[in-house]
Formats: sequence, C-alpha cells, structure tokens
Amino acid sequence: MGGVPRDGRRGPRRPGGLGTVRRRARHGRVRPLLVRRHAHRQLQPALAPSLARGWNRQLDIERGRLFYDGSFSAATYRAWLDKWAVAYVVLPSGEPDGFAEEEAELVAREPEWLEAVWRDANWRIFRVKDAVPLVSGPATVVRGTDSDVVVRVPERGAVTVRLVYSPWLRAEGACLERHGEFTRLSVSRPGIYRISSGYGPSPRPSSCR
Repeated sequence: MGGVPRDGRRGPRRPGGLGTVRRRARHGRVRPLLVRRHAHRQLQPALAPSLARGWNRQLDIERGRLFYDGSFSAATYRAWLDKWAVAYVVLPSGEPDGFAEEEAELVAREPEWLEAVWRDANWRIFRVKDAVPLVSGPATVVRGTDSDVVVRVPERGAVTVRLVYSPWLRAEGACLERHGEFTRLSVSRPGIYRISSGYGPSPRPSSCR
C-alpha cells in the first residue's frame, strides 16, 4: 500500500497513510474497537465511510451478539467481519470497553487474516485479508459515508449491498428490496446509483413490480 508501512509494529507514521487507507476502505466498512469513554469517535472523521458497530449498546447487541453471549472466538469474529463487509479494523491504544477486551486481545495477536498497515501513538490499523466487499460483483462502491453509499453497476441486473434493509432506503432509478438481512439493488441499465435514506418509505419503481 503506497505510503503505508507494511509492518504496523515498526516504521513511523508516514504522511498520507490515513488517506491511502481511507481510499481503499471505501469498498468495505471500518471497524474501530470500542474503548472506554468512546474515544474511538475521534478517528471516525478521518477514516470510515461506514462503521460496523456504533455507540448504541442495544444495537451493538442486536448486530454483534458474539461480543456479549460468550460465543466470541477467532472463527466467529472472522465470520462477523465477513458478514458486515469489514475491510479494516482499528485498534486504539486506550483501554478497551469491557465487551471489547477479547476482540482487542485477538486483534493485537495479529491472526494470519489481519495485516498491520498503519500506526501512530494512538492507533493501529489492520487490513482484513480477502475481505468481503460491501457490494457483490460485478458492481463496485464509488464512495460511501455514514448516510449514503454510491455504487457503480456495469450491467443490467441485481447485486447485493450489505446494508441492513429498510423501507426508508431509496435509490433513484433503481429497485431496492429485502434480500435476507441485507438489500438487493436491481437496475435496468448500467450506471451509478446512490443509496440513501429518506423521511418516508421509498416509492417502488416499476422495476420492482
């Protein structure tokens, strides 16, 4: 990765390193570990187009039960990263939240499917090898934020976007439908489509009928 140290345990922080990670992270989510007092929020503007876990404990439990029910292991954690299309994991230097202690210990051990790519005095960033993309092929993510995702679809058809389905999601000129827990985007022609949420249910275009 240009401008990013290959070995996160050595090598100084290089200018532009976070920018490189941010550009590559647009294809998936960035997962900052929870720390006490939620200090991980400080890194959010610098990195994540979308986060796998937030700071709402009830929502965390619903979407990340392995952190709370005793089922956490290297295998279940990797499966969870894949489910939520996490491309990068961020390990802060601060004391982890009580429910993130096992996760922090595992990430710090650097399992073979995590690669350390950047660090400074406060953060260590790891790339998830062979990460599941946020959108299935042949589509790709153009950009993403906490409020929307822009997807390039090169041909007519349907792709899966790993966004939890909601009737309030909308994408002009496309059809959005539930696909299991996530969202299926169907388009009648190639193009770039923006998926965002509104204040009311999205109207169903003719392509959904």
